[in-house]
Amino acid sequence: MSVNALSIITAALRKLGVEAQGETVSAENSTFMLGELNRMVDSWCAQGRLIYSVGFSTYVIIASHQPHTIGPVGADWTCTVGRPVEILKPATLVLTSSTPNIEIDLELLDDQGWGNVGIKTLTSSLPTKLYYSPDFPNGSVYLWPVPTTVNSVRLQTRNLISSFADLTTDYDLPFGYENALVCSLAETAMIAYPQPELQAVLVQQARDARAVISSVNTKSPNLSTVIGGRDTSWHFLTGGYRP
Repeated sequence: MSVNALSIITAALRKLGVEAQGETVSAENSTFMLGELNRMVDSWCAQGRLIYSVGFSTYVIIASHQPHTIGPVGADWTCTVGRPVEILKPATLVLTSSTPNIEIDLELLDDQGWGNVGIKTLTSSLPTKLYYSPDFPNGSVYLWPVPTTVNSVRLQTRNLISSFADLTTDYDLPFGYENALVCSLAETAMIAYPQPELQAVLVQQARDARAVISSVNTKSPNLSTVIGGRDTSWHFLTGGYRP
């Protein structure tokens, strides 16, 4: 669905009773609410369950280079929206010299795992592990051992929601996001536009709207068990065991 900041702001102000149907939002209100909207979107970027954009991208390794930066500002690997919030499983090393290309899983390390790596400058033609530090404005991807051969990596990343550049630029959003933005903006703006008699309703509407998109973005993990002496995985969605 295509929306712009002004349509979201107008709907939020009408929920607050600040603007009546058919009235034009004042320049003062629109400027203030645009700032509130973008600050709210910024806070959503820190909450994985409200980020809908998860994509797969392939990036070319620079031999003997550590770390590889990823993001929008002069990075080794460019992302148009912003540096990823996190890198998800699976992450793979793509052997581009083979036909067809072969993909090998990379072990994703957390902060403790990366800290436990004894010789971080160890080199090899084939890295086996990946650690991601979501620095700003560009993130830092550490491959270990440091690769000496040019291949590629294929990353599944959770990306940032784009802020609204102005009032009139249109943005395409998935179903449910316009309502979540409108209701949450109205809730956020209640401090500037107090409406005591509407507060409980607006808070509940915002909570319900965010719950809808959160439920879509949150995936249930696979459950592990042991059957017949061997490990298997129970797939929640299919209701069956995966060998």
